[in-house]
Amino acid sequence: MTLTTVYKKTSETKYMTPACSVAMLFHILSIATIIVVPAIVGFYTRNLWVSEMTYYEQPDVSFKYNLIVQLQNTGGESKLWSTWSYYNTLVQDLLSVPSVSVDDRDTDRDGVTDQLNITLQFQDLKDIKSCQTLLIFQYKLSELCDLVMETPLYITSSYDIVEILTSISERTLSTKLDELYSTCSPSEHFTVSYIINIPQQSIRYEPGFWEAMKYAWIQYITLLVIARYVVCAVRTFVFQNMILTTLRQNKEKSS
Repeated sequence: MTLTTVYKKTSETKYMTPACSVAMLFHILSIATIIVVPAIVGFYTRNLWVSEMTYYEQPDVSFKYNLIVQLQNTGGESKLWSTWSYYNTLVQDLLSVPSVSVDDRDTDRDGVTDQLNITLQFQDLKDIKSCQTLLIFQYKLSELCDLVMETPLYITSSYDIVEILTSISERTLSTKLDELYSTCSPSEHFTVSYIINIPQQSIRYEPGFWEAMKYAWIQYITLLVIARYVVCAVRTFVFQNMILTTLRQNKEKSS
């Protein structure tokens, strides 16, 4: 047989005390504890007020078609070239003009370049020992930070086996490339290729007041809920067991 509630009676218990009493002092301190303790705990555990944040963004990087390159052969002779005509005028005796090709690749088709392939081919050059190149790029950020700047990239390469082995021996870390295939054949020209990958980058920034307040408020409320639960449990134990002197009044409610 299904039973139906036809009458309900509840009881409300009030604990009263004079304004100047130990029970009133305990009441005030318990409320202050609920409010103040979360702020203190959040402050001393750090990161309550965030002063620095990080987000990830893939920068929009494009080659400015500005560069300087210097080659040196095994005999110590140098060859130079630049996209700046005034610089080429200064090094006319050492000038060697290459053909330059640039390939922008957007592998994930999101409208942002993921890889840059830059190739320089020099005619009538051989026995090259080292190559030093300064490339100029335009670097853009647009999500949280509106930034546009020109940035240089300096790349140096040595083709002297003694220098390479000496450099490797000075490293504390080393890497190994498996399945490496290479060929070498006599040639009257020299080609250098740079493959530059552009992944997502970690950007650190200082948040504004309201963004920092949002994260501080979330942490404070979380700690406040825990503090309130603990303090209310202590208050219930103290008053129900009459540890502090109060006047208890029961009031019944019918419905």
